[in-house]
Amino acid sequence: MTEQVRARHRSEALQAQALQNAEQLVRQRETLYQVFEQTPASVAILRGPEHRFDYVNPGYQALFPGRTLLGLPLVAALPEAAEFGFLALLDRVYATGEPFFGTELPLQVRDEAGNRLPEAYFTFTYQAYQEAGATVGVSIFAFDVTEQVLARRRTEQMQAQALLAAEQLVRQRETLHQVFEQTPALVFIARGPDHRIDYVNPAYQALFPGRELVGRPTADAIPEAVEHGFIALLDQVYTTNTPYYGNEVLANASDPEDQMALRYLNFTYQAYQENGVTVGVSSFAFDVSEQVQARQQATALQAEVSRRDAQLQDFFEQAPVAIAVLRGSEFMVELANPAMCALWGHTREEVLGKPMFVGMPELRGQGFEQLLEGVLATGEAYATQEKPAQLRRNGQSQTVYLNFVYQPLRDSEGQITGVAVVATDVSEQVAARQLLALANAELTAANQAVSARNEELAAANQQLTRTNQDLDNFVYAASHDLKQPVNNLAGLFDELRHAAVFSDPDEEAVLVPMVDEALRQLATTINDLAAVGQVQRLPGLPAETVALDELTQEVLHTLDPQVYAARARVTTDFTARPTITYARASLRTILLNLLSNALKYADPSRPARVHLSTWVQEDRPVLLVEDNGLGFDVQRHRNELFHLFRRFHDHTEGTGVGLYLINRIVQSNGGRLEVESEVGEGTTFRVFL
Repeated sequence: MTEQVRARHRSEALQAQALQNAEQLVRQRETLYQVFEQTPASVAILRGPEHRFDYVNPGYQALFPGRTLLGLPLVAALPEAAEFGFLALLDRVYATGEPFFGTELPLQVRDEAGNRLPEAYFTFTYQAYQEAGATVGVSIFAFDVTEQVLARRRTEQMQAQALLAAEQLVRQRETLHQVFEQTPALVFIARGPDHRIDYVNPAYQALFPGRELVGRPTADAIPEAVEHGFIALLDQVYTTNTPYYGNEVLANASDPEDQMALRYLNFTYQAYQENGVTVGVSSFAFDVSEQVQARQQATALQAEVSRRDAQLQDFFEQAPVAIAVLRGSEFMVELANPAMCALWGHTREEVLGKPMFVGMPELRGQGFEQLLEGVLATGEAYATQEKPAQLRRNGQSQTVYLNFVYQPLRDSEGQITGVAVVATDVSEQVAARQLLALANAELTAANQAVSARNEELAAANQQLTRTNQDLDNFVYAASHDLKQPVNNLAGLFDELRHAAVFSDPDEEAVLVPMVDEALRQLATTINDLAAVGQVQRLPGLPAETVALDELTQEVLHTLDPQVYAARARVTTDFTARPTITYARASLRTILLNLLSNALKYADPSRPARVHLSTWVQEDRPVLLVEDNGLGFDVQRHRNELFHLFRRFHDHTEGTGVGLYLINRIVQSNGGRLEVESEVGEGTTFRVFL
C-alpha cells in the first residue's frame, strides 16, 4: 500500500511538472501570438507545395483589403504574385530550403473592382520551416517600404526594411516559434519596466556570443545598450505604447575606423499587451550592413566622380588651348570654352546652341566645312598646322594662323555623333618666323657686304703687315748698320780730340762735351732700336718655370748703382704666385725696364720706395710694380703711353723705348698692361701675364 501511495505521489508530481511546463510553453506561445497580432510587420505562413495560406496577421491582410486569403493557395488568392515572380521564388525556397531575402521589390495588386493599385515596394524574407526535420511550408515576414523607396528613389539604393513577427494559435503558435528560431531576422522580447529579456532567437543571440541573455534585465545583460541609447528607447516605447522605427542604426561602434566591421540594423521596438495592459517590448531587426556600406561606397564614388567632373570643368574653362564640341551634321556648337570663343572672336551667347556656320558665317568658304564633313564621313581625325583663317577681330576680318585637330566623337554604339575641336592661335609665332626670315635675308645681305669689306680689310691688313715688316727690317738694319759707323765716329773724335788744338780754350770746354753727349745719345738710341728690332724679329721664346724672387734679385744686382743713387728700398711679396710660367728672357726685360723706370723717375725729395707683388685674377697671374716717384698725368697722356720715343720727364736720360718694348712683349704673349699714376704720388704698373 505504501508503495502505491509513493507511486501515485510521484505520478502526481510528474503530472504537476508537465502541467507547469505546458503552461509555460502555452504562455510563451501566447506571447508570441500576441506579438504577431500586434506587430506592424506583415506576416504570413504558407503550407504545402501549393503555398496554401495557413496564417496571416492583420498587417498582411491589410495589404489585400477585401480578399480572402486563409485556406487558399497563393496563386488563387493573389494571382499578381505569379505575375511579379513571387510564386517562382516561393517554389524555390520550398524546394531547396534556402531562405530568400527580398529588398524593396515592387508589387502591384488590384482592388475589388479589378483596377490596378499604385505600385508598392516590400522588404521581406521567405523562410522554409520544418516539422520533424522536413520542410512543410514557407513563412513570410514583410515590411511595406513604399514611402522610403519613393523618398530615396533618385539618390539611394533601394533598401528593404522588414519587421519580423510571428504569432499563431496553438498549432500556429508552435509553427511561429519554429519560424522565429530559424529566421535570420533578429528577434528580441523583453518584459516589464526593467526590460527583462524573455526571449531571443538564435540570430539575436549570435550578436553576443557566450553571453547569458534570457532572464536578465537588458541593461545588465547588454550594458552597451545603455551607452548607445537603446535602453532609453525601450523605456519610451514601454511608457508611451508608441512604436519606434530605427533605420540603418549603427549597432556597434567599438572600432569606427574599421568600416567593414560596423553593423547597421533596421529595427522596430513595439510594445505588446496582455488584457489591454503593456507588459513588454518586442524588437524585430534586419542586418542591412551590406546595403549601407554599398551605398556609402557608392556615395564616395559619386563624390569622387563629382570632384573629377569639377576638375574637368575647371580645366575646360581655364585651359589655355581652345576646345569646342560640335554635334550632328550641322555642327551644332554644344560646348566652347573661353579660349575657343576668344579665338573665334564671338561670345558664348553668339555661338552656343547654333550651327557653327550660322553663328559664325565668316567661316564659310574657307574650307572648314569640307574638313569637318570629311571627319564625319571617314571617322578619321584631321590635324593641321599654321592654317590661315579669316576671323573676326574688333569688328573687322583679320588673317589668323591656327594649329588645330578635328577628332570624331562616337556614342556607345560606335556611331559618329560629332567632332571635338582643339585649336591654338599661332599667329604670333608665324609672324615672328616671317620677321625672322626677313631679318635673316637682311642679315645675309649684310654678311655679304661685311664679307666684301673683310676682304678689303684683309688686303689692307696684308699690306699693313708687309709695311710693318719692312719697318721692322728697317729698324733692325738701321740700328745694326749704324752701330759700327757711330763707334768709328766716336773713335775718330777721340783721336781728333787728342791731336787737335783749340785756339780758344773756352770754345773747347763747350764744344767737346756737346759732341760727347751727341755721340752718347746717338749710341743709346741705336742700342734701344736694336733691342726693339731684336724683340720684333725673334720668334716666340719657349716658356719655363721662373722663380720671381730669384729673377728680381738678379735684375736688382744689375741696377745696384741706380738703387744706391736713388736711396731706394725695394720690397717683394710673391706669396700669391711665387713662380710663373713664362719666357725667362722676356720676363727679365719686363722687370728690368719697370724697375729701371721706378729708380730713374724717383722723387729726389724723398727716398725711393719700390714694391713688387703678385696676385691672381680669373686664374691668370698679375705682376704689380708700385713706386712713390714723381708720377705723371695718366689722363692727359693715356693715348700715347706706349708709343715709341714718347717720354713724360725730360730731366733724366732716356729714349722713350722702354714702355713700348714692355707693351710689345706682354701683348705678344696674350696679356695686357695697365698704368695708374698721379703727379707727385707715384706710379703703379699692372702686368696681366
